[in-house]
Amino acid sequence: MKKALVALAALATWTLAGSGGAAAAVSCAPGSAPAPSVVTDFETNVTVTGATLHGKVDPHGCPTTYHFEYGTTTAYGSVTPQTSAGSGTTSVAASATIGGLAPHTVYHFRIVASSPGGTTDGSDIAFRTKLACTPGGGARPPAVVTDHATAVLTTSAELRGKVDPHGCPTTYHFEYGTTTAYGHVTPTADAGSGTHSFLAMAAISGLAPDTFYHFRIVATSGAGTTTGADIRLKTLKSASLVEIASHRASVRRGFVARIRLRCVGGNLPCQGTVTIRYRHHRIGHQRYVLSADSAGVVSVHLNRRGRTAMRSHRKLRTKVSVTSTSNTDRAFVRLIRRFRPH
Repeated sequence: MKKALVALAALATWTLAGSGGAAAAVSCAPGSAPAPSVVTDFETNVTVTGATLHGKVDPHGCPTTYHFEYGTTTAYGSVTPQTSAGSGTTSVAASATIGGLAPHTVYHFRIVASSPGGTTDGSDIAFRTKLACTPGGGARPPAVVTDHATAVLTTSAELRGKVDPHGCPTTYHFEYGTTTAYGHVTPTADAGSGTHSFLAMAAISGLAPDTFYHFRIVATSGAGTTTGADIRLKTLKSASLVEIASHRASVRRGFVARIRLRCVGGNLPCQGTVTIRYRHHRIGHQRYVLSADSAGVVSVHLNRRGRTAMRSHRKLRTKVSVTSTSNTDRAFVRLIRRFRPH
């Protein structure tokens, strides 16, 4: 190789343009030729196991080749194939693609160029390969936080948490049940592959009223699985239904109508409003509260229109509407006047 370069240099005459336009001969004979100049530039296309290395080479007019040295230390240990840099008199871009690297590992590299004038080493540059979303690949398993549940009702709730995928494709689900053994799992949902926490949610139903439930969030990626802390929620007591207990009602002195109601079917109080209408006009309106599984009378003061109607009629066939937080009941009720008008 050396003899070939010497012979080639002896046969070649290279010229450079001088400042005055005159041509200056460049000898590429060993011992008199200038050594190439190099710059170790940067790396691109860094992946889990590879990268592209870049540099610059100035042959200074002599036939020049280059390669890159690389490794996990400045002793390098690996070399790219020799590549021609030509024999020009200006810097040219040099590059080489390498593979077979370890994930999430620091690698050093430099460019090295050789010509009849000698060999020049570039400066050292280091870079780190990307994380691998596999166990031991440097990527962290997802981070999770189990948040408090929202929209908790008698038989349903919305479970919430936070997931940080740490850059790896991640999925999550919630485990829930009446003990910390759980036993129920929500459908798996996509958490993406971002690098920041985001809100994770899942709606659950079919729960028992007035019952404590445990739940936690679980997230999985190629780097591992992370389980959140246990949180408890308690479903609401079952709703009660309000009923109009009688289709007859009395009107006492002072034009106070007494409407009898029942609160049944659950363990929550019934509360809402009673509205009395006569010929499409409202003649009374009153709020009420009844204990669960009980009956009671709601006193409704009649307005001026209602009082006028009761003065003219012994009985009024009215439409009574009773609303509560869980239902509405309507019925025709006869209001009976039991006192003499003033």
